[in-house]
Amino acid sequence: MGKKLRKLLLIALVLVLVLSSSVMVFGAPAPSSGINVQYNGQQISFKDASPKLIEGRTMVPFRQILETMGAKVEYDQNSKTITATRDDMQFSFAIGGTDINITENGKLITRKMDVAPFIDKSTNRTYVPARFMAESMNYGVCWDQTEKTAVIIAPESIFADADQDFSILSMMMTSNVDLEKSYQTTGSFKADITTYMTDMIGNDMVFSLAGNMSGIQQKNNVDMLMNMNINADKTIAAMTAEDQAQIMPLLDMVKDISMQIKMNGDSGDLFMNSKIFATLDPTMAADTWLKMNIYNSYDEMGIDLRPMMKMSTSKPSLSELLQTMVTSMNTGDVNTYKDMKMAYVLMKNLIGDEAFKSDTAGTITTNTLNLDKNDLLAAVAKTVLSEGVNLKDADMESFMEMIQTVDFNADILIREKADTLYSYSLQSAISLEDMLLDMKIIGDPLSTDVVMTVNQPSMMKMSITAKSVMSVTSKMPDLSIPAGAKILDYNSLLMK
Repeated sequence: MGKKLRKLLLIALVLVLVLSSSVMVFGAPAPSSGINVQYNGQQISFKDASPKLIEGRTMVPFRQILETMGAKVEYDQNSKTITATRDDMQFSFAIGGTDINITENGKLITRKMDVAPFIDKSTNRTYVPARFMAESMNYGVCWDQTEKTAVIIAPESIFADADQDFSILSMMMTSNVDLEKSYQTTGSFKADITTYMTDMIGNDMVFSLAGNMSGIQQKNNVDMLMNMNINADKTIAAMTAEDQAQIMPLLDMVKDISMQIKMNGDSGDLFMNSKIFATLDPTMAADTWLKMNIYNSYDEMGIDLRPMMKMSTSKPSLSELLQTMVTSMNTGDVNTYKDMKMAYVLMKNLIGDEAFKSDTAGTITTNTLNLDKNDLLAAVAKTVLSEGVNLKDADMESFMEMIQTVDFNADILIREKADTLYSYSLQSAISLEDMLLDMKIIGDPLSTDVVMTVNQPSMMKMSITAKSVMSVTSKMPDLSIPAGAKILDYNSLLMK
């Protein structure tokens, strides 16, 4: 991962939040195969058998990798079965087979490995797939192609205490909302946009988007109707008659867009129906529904969305959310563990519980936090000292240079009642090079109002307002598709 991507990783963790052990193995190292394995930022020194690359999979000596990851390992010579136990998890598999039996919290599931464990005759050591073993233990795994290294991260080594360290911010994820109930949701939005494209079309483009949505949601099941209108009258009025004749057919296509959406949160099946489909493809009938599976779509990107969706239907935990993000990761490098750990400590210093001021009046506690660039610099300095980071490190110098180009302030106010969210207000202004961003979000567990302005004089200006309100309803989402309707697979259409 390059410097820019590492900085993006830090920024991504900031956004999520505002929503380890060192391993040493003694003994003579095995002859290097050029393939390495890193666990929680430390490279594993294998004793007498090196990792191998088999069919594109990193295979490692089973006992050392499993014990390094904190498991107690037993081997039954007669059945050639390996059993590994860690905390409340146990899994077992037979040499030469692809089935692995995993028991966690008393629940047994069987999964198939993509490469079967085998015994290497030259070393008499049993090899297992590193990724599959790590993922079975709920660890994050990625491959650093440049360093030829499989990177394994135990997410609890970084995020185990997130709920305690960020209990105030975590309140944004919790409320007294009954997740088993069904909710009527209504919302609206408007965006006014000006793009400075004089050199391209002779004048600026001015247009607006406005829309609304309404529907029923119960857990992750959704039955929603969305409407959107695009207005470009100001831009059209400034055009020549010839330009108007060319652009009007396109604008007519996207005026008054209406779309009905039905999603089954258990299966991941998403169905969409809109008259714009027939406008774009005249062969489609008005009653055509496009179908796609959101889980499969994310699987193709290397992201398992299922754990996150499951968490959204239960009382959420910031610690669990961050750990799930790590176990779902697909990209990274040998610096990822260090970057994540440092980003976590930085965020704890910047927006952790100790950074807030709290006052209680009656049954309401008000938590406030006011930040500017000096607070960020102070948090960075504190993090550098606690983590023993070298300020002359190239990445650190680059990060400090980036901070110096940013000017920002943020005011966070979170009110709680009986240890749950009562109301909140987030207001921030950020200036980065020639871009200005102002944002204000206010709300409570059942409503949200957003006002945001983005201004980049060299390119565009945009202002957005949005509002959503939820209320309990006795209705349930209707996930049925009308009888006789035609269903087309969205992915198959893309392949045409």
